[in-house]
Order: sequence, then C-alpha cells, then structure tokens
Amino acid sequence: MYITNEWELRHLAMQNGENLRKKLAWVFIFILVAAASVWAVANQSDDFTVTNFIKYISNASPIYMMSAVLCMIGYICFEGCALLYLARSFGYNVSFRRTIVYSASDIYVSAITPSASGGQPAAAYFMFKDGIPVAVSSVILFLNISVYAVTILTLNILALIIRPEIFFGFDGIYRLLILFGFFTQTAIVTFFIVVIKFERLVEWACSLVISILCKIRLVKNREKAEKRINQSLDEYRTCAKMLANKKGILPPVLLFNFLQRMSLISVIMFTYLATHGGDWSKALDVWFTQAHVFLGANSIPIPGAVGVTDALILNGFRHITNSLAEFELLGRSVSFYCCVLICGIIMFAAYINVKRRDLKKR
Repeated sequence: MYITNEWELRHLAMQNGENLRKKLAWVFIFILVAAASVWAVANQSDDFTVTNFIKYISNASPIYMMSAVLCMIGYICFEGCALLYLARSFGYNVSFRRTIVYSASDIYVSAITPSASGGQPAAAYFMFKDGIPVAVSSVILFLNISVYAVTILTLNILALIIRPEIFFGFDGIYRLLILFGFFTQTAIVTFFIVVIKFERLVEWACSLVISILCKIRLVKNREKAEKRINQSLDEYRTCAKMLANKKGILPPVLLFNFLQRMSLISVIMFTYLATHGGDWSKALDVWFTQAHVFLGANSIPIPGAVGVTDALILNGFRHITNSLAEFELLGRSVSFYCCVLICGIIMFAAYINVKRRDLKKR
C-alpha cells in the first residue's frame, strides 16, 4: 500500500497510531487461519502425533536450531539496518533501536493484514513520531520495498539457473503460484523504473486504464481516480528526485535486503540441518526450494500468506524429507510465528512508550 501525498500520509500515519486497537480484529482472523493451517498440515500425515512432534523437536540439534533462531532475528535486524541507512542518508539521525521498531512494525502488521497492506503505514507512524516527515518516510519505505523485490527476484533467478529441477519438482498449480509471484515482483520493479524514466508514458497509460475502467463501470468517479493516480505519480517523482541527489544510496540498501532475505530463507535450511543430522548434502536444495516458496507465497492476498506458504512447503519439500509435517511445522514456527510474535511485542511496547510520551507533553 503506497500513500500518495504528504497530507494523506500524515493523516494516515496519525490515524494508524490511534486505531491500532482495531487491528486486533485482524489478529483474531490471523490466529483462526493459522490454527486451521496447522491443523491441516498435521492431518495430512497419518503418522503425525503431538508426542512424535515433541520427540522430533527434542532430537533436533541445539546448535543448528540456535542458528535458525539467529537467522530469524537477523531477518528483523537487517531490515532495521536498511531503514537506518536510508533515514540517515536523508539527514535524520535516528538510532538503530528505533529502526528496529520500524522493521518490527512493518513485519508484524504486514503479517496480519491482506497483501501486507498495513506494514508501511505502521512503520510510517513510528517514523513520524520520531520526527521524520511523512513525505520522506513514504519515499524510504517505497524505495526499500522496491529493492526488496529486486533481491527476491535475483535469488529466485539464481535458484532457477543453478537448480532448475527444483522449480520443476513443484506440482503444476504451485509452479503457477511461483510464476505469479515472479510476475508481481517484476511488475513492482518495472513500475518503479518506468515511473522514474518515462513520466509521460506512465501518465498516458494511467489515463487509458482509467478510461477503460470507466467505460466498463468499474470506476464510477473518474475525477477522483485521476486525482489519486496523479498524487501517486507525484510521490514517485519525489522519490526519483531524492535518488538523483543520493546516487550512492542503492548498493548498501541492496546489500541489507539481500542479507535480510537470505537470513529468512536460511531459517528453513538450519531447521533441516537440525532435524536431519547435519546433512549438508541437501542444504542447497533446501535453500533454493524455500526461495521459491517465499516468492510463490509473497504475492497472495492472505494475511501472512498462511495456508499458501504451508501448501508450497509441503509440495516443494516432499522429495527432500520424510518427516514432512513435523519439518514444516517446526520451520514455520521459527521463521514465521515466533518472528511475528517477537515483532508484535516490540511494536506494542513501542506504541505504549509513544502514548506515554504524548501524555507527558499535554
């Protein structure tokens, strides 16, 4: 979700802070979907029992499981590093501790809202409270998510080149999901480049799309639609101008995003090593399979892609492990559920501190 002008983002950022309690409804929905997903995974195996799962965990290597947990923490921290670098590049001397709050709020709210639509406004709220103008925060967040798309595409292209049989090992419907994820992430990157380089072409294309949508009555208020499109284009032009003045800004952000994505994917790899006797012979296959899973699930408009991710893991790893249900539940517990829990605690603690600070000012 991209906010289109300073007034709108300021309003939404402030409103987002006041209405965080309303997100509890999404938390409830998320918990229901997650519970249903866990139940479905457990029931797809005739041999799965709670006792066997506990035994599976107890037999896992503590060293490799700790490595998985550290990678999960790295996933949170590396986004914080990227946001720290971007904020300081634009002249805002925020601390690393504060950018961890931005990262945690982005990850947590993205996980509990469809299409990760709430992550950016949540992060923008805390950035606004730290004195970063909303116009700047929107550029920072948009730039970060664009670089993110580049990194996940690059990792999947590498996986396809080095181990093409892994992609073709997925069943047809799951290959389509991965291809759809590839298409949507490519569209994000392409749109970012085209808006910056070919403003008039984009304006013409947007006008054409609005005309078509009006004719088929999907858009009823043409003036309102054109206004929102123009506001979005203004936001991206602002981003382009800022980038023109900060030519060396992209490489470090790209590096931090690569490290972030690699950390998250490595959680599953270390979980596999922990539960399969440290067998490194299949580590690369596990890593590339998870990269495809991540791409396929990333563009599905379900909170946290819960259910979809589980199905992709079950399908993609069926040739790699015999303890499929146990492996999936343990890997997802560390890479997703524990991560969301930690980020939720960080975000709500930060929110309480913000409210206390606001009360002292009154």
